[in-house]
Amino acid sequence: MTRTKMAGSLVVLLALLVVLVPAQIAQAAPIAPEPTLSLYVSTATNAQLCDWGSSIAAGQNASPPTVAADAFIIMHFFAPWKSDTGAYGASRQRNFQTTGQLRAAAQNLGLCWFNATGSR
Repeated sequence: MTRTKMAGSLVVLLALLVVLVPAQIAQAAPIAPEPTLSLYVSTATNAQLCDWGSSIAAGQNASPPTVAADAFIIMHFFAPWKSDTGAYGASRQRNFQTTGQLRAAAQNLGLCWFNATGSR
């Protein structure tokens, strides 16, 4: 193969890469999610969790809605921990809560949200 043919083949190959690769990348690129609100708390009472659940429902019931209908909540209860008594749960700076207490907290928020939605 002569140098001219090799250079011509290289130009064609590069042209194909320029055309095909961006098209494949553009198709594969995911759409970024909408921005969200994050709330970090170190402790929360059952009353606060109930208020948060109710306010989320109020935002979803508003016209126009201020909270997306498919919004979700992540409750992160810090580091998994096993207490000296053998109970499992989570702890932050030795503020230990059992898995039962954490479950009750999550259920409280969910129940208050459900009650405030009007059982839609």
